[in-house]
Amino acid sequence: ILIMKKIFLLFLGACALTACNSDDNAIEPKPVPTPEKVSMELIAESSENRTYLGDDNIVHFMADDQLSVFDGTDNNKFTLSSRNNDTDAKKQYKSASFSGKAADPAENLYVLYPYQSDANFSAGEITATLPATQTLTPLKADADNPDGVASGFDPAASLSVAKVSADKTFVLKNIGALIKFTVPEGQTY
Repeated sequence: ILIMKKIFLLFLGACALTACNSDDNAIEPKPVPTPEKVSMELIAESSENRTYLGDDNIVHFMADDQLSVFDGTDNNKFTLSSRNNDTDAKKQYKSASFSGKAADPAENLYVLYPYQSDANFSAGEITATLPATQTLTPLKADADNPDGVASGFDPAASLSVAKVSADKTFVLKNIGALIKFTVPEGQTY
């Protein structure tokens, strides 16, 4: 038992010396560099499920459309830079270009429409808010909608997502559904 006590005391002494050792030689973790943001243009292909419904029941991009573009670090705001017109007379915009800054490469980017400043992306999932109250608001007048006709739905109520491909294109997919109904004028409930 006396030998065991000596071994135990030696062990405690070694632990104490190790605990008092200076941490000057400790390895400091190197900070992970934040990827540099670069200007880029992303192209939304096909607007068939996006962004406002014209009187002709054709979906159009709106002049002030914005996207959340997630690059793994940040939620970056991209704004509509051009609507690419089909050659038909109905002006059905099959694609649109959005500009902004995000970390490259493009195939690591995810998109949320419409832009939400408080949305985030983590572990392959986008977290966003679907508004509890949805309001149909008139559109701003522009060359394709000179009277500012109502869109047919609240754009904030129709969330869409996409993964950007290496060629910087994406196709938005709705995460919900829309239902259309009409309340006769003068009808009260």
